[in-house]
Amino acid sequence: MDDEEKEKLLEKLASQQLRADYRKALGSEHKRRYMDSEIEKIFKKGKKNER
Repeated sequence: MDDEEKEKLLEKLASQQLRADYRKALGSEHKRRYMDSEIEKIFKKGKKNER
């Protein structure tokens, strides 16, 4: 395996890792937003019950 093939392989691996990290980040953001909305619903219910 020459240097050019190694370089192409490294670029391919880096690209795959970037895509995987991006997909993971999107999933984490979705979970965070979901939890934020659920917490907000709980606080709204609590305020209604206090009245």
